[in-house]
Amino acid sequence: MFRYAPQNIRYADTLCEITHTQNMENFEKKEKATDMELASFLIQHINNPCEDLQGNNIRDFYIREAKRALDTFQDPQAKQLLENTIKRYSE
Repeated sequence: MFRYAPQNIRYADTLCEITHTQNMENFEKKEKATDMELASFLIQHINNPCEDLQGNNIRDFYIREAKRALDTFQDPQAKQLLENTIKRYSE
């Protein structure tokens, strides 16, 4: 059982600080997603969209985000896959 004695509070503070530091290091090391990874992520969410609190799917949101992402793509295959998915649901 964890009791709130001064030494335990210091231990908890230290543990939180270590955890925060590790999370920040992992965040800083995180690499940028490749075009194909981003395209795959967006395609998955366009094909199987989540719902908002009212039960409406938010496919349109993902399509808008996909269109914005297309402008940044350098990989022609990823770009083509995403364009095809956008076209399928935009017609």
